[in-house]
Amino acid sequence: MRRIALIAGIGLILLIGLLSYSVLWAASTDGGTAEVNATVTEFEPRVSVNTLSLEQALAGNGTTSCVSTVPMPDGWQLAGSARLERRGNASGQRTLSWTLTVDGQRLSNGTKTLDRYGSERLLFVDAGEWDGALEPESTATANLTVSHGGERVASETRPITIHNRSEPPCPDE
Repeated sequence: MRRIALIAGIGLILLIGLLSYSVLWAASTDGGTAEVNATVTEFEPRVSVNTLSLEQALAGNGTTSCVSTVPMPDGWQLAGSARLERRGNASGQRTLSWTLTVDGQRLSNGTKTLDRYGSERLLFVDAGEWDGALEPESTATANLTVSHGGERVASETRPITIHNRSEPPCPDE
């Protein structure tokens, strides 16, 4: 009888140890990316390009004293915003990485840390040198991808019009 009780006791200790390990492992990984449940709403990106060279834009203007418009000659400008929300089952904060591409070109990226049931606005503000890939008045595809731990947890895609802002820095008034 003692042998059966001893074997049952050892089995019970092993079972408790295995269950404790499982609980601790689940708590340390906190459920992985399935518990993030991020969504993107109010996705409103705007892209403008100025195809004029600096010489074309300044031709005939001489010295100017006005505040310049953007984007600058031979440049593009990104503006806009989106709302990033988290509705996960796991408690605690999650750091989410986001990337905004327009026709496959990365124009902006960043990170946001959100609590469970948290929400924040992403602001898109960037500018760069125009390489001819984004044609004025064309339609492009804007894609916002959100990831956590290297896995995509949300994305939003929207067609946008590339606005033509090809004008001198100080147009005549």
